[in-house]
Amino acid sequence: LGNLHEATGDHDDAFEAQVVLSEVVPTVATVSFEDAGGGTAEIVAESSEGHRILRAVEGTDDSPVSATLVGLKAGTDYSVHVEITGGSRDGASSPPVEITTGNVPTVLPSTDVLLSGDAAVADGYLVTSVFAPVTAAVILDGDGDYVWWSLPDAGEDKVSRVVPSVDGESLLFWYVNIQD
Repeated sequence: LGNLHEATGDHDDAFEAQVVLSEVVPTVATVSFEDAGGGTAEIVAESSEGHRILRAVEGTDDSPVSATLVGLKAGTDYSVHVEITGGSRDGASSPPVEITTGNVPTVLPSTDVLLSGDAAVADGYLVTSVFAPVTAAVILDGDGDYVWWSLPDAGEDKVSRVVPSVDGESLLFWYVNIQD
């Protein structure tokens, strides 16, 4: 994660949150803020189109608190804030921070979600890989939009399978070496 875009709320609320978009995957943000006073913090990211991402961060007295926010749509404006419940800072909320996510790499193939009959898309994400025209590990949301990706460097082996780790904090990649 890097400093492609950094924004800080500037209101006189209880505390401020900082939001930094990744230089590598500009739909992933790191949100940092003061300690939650032993309460539970909830990071809330909302777009004007009604897309909403929530990330709970369990109570801590450590400062600063930092959490990764995955699931933001590409090329979208978001308002991000943090709400605290419980603990010594119960009810505290940061002012909103406005961010705009970056775009999906053009080398990734387009996607479609096809439903049959009255079927509906379930909440959640699909962790998978794409194999053509490039190989990549990807995460797609229920709309079929890329919300995370990892493209191997040229000359590296091809990504064949991707699964979440047991703790849900990282992804495991399997590679295959296919000779042209």
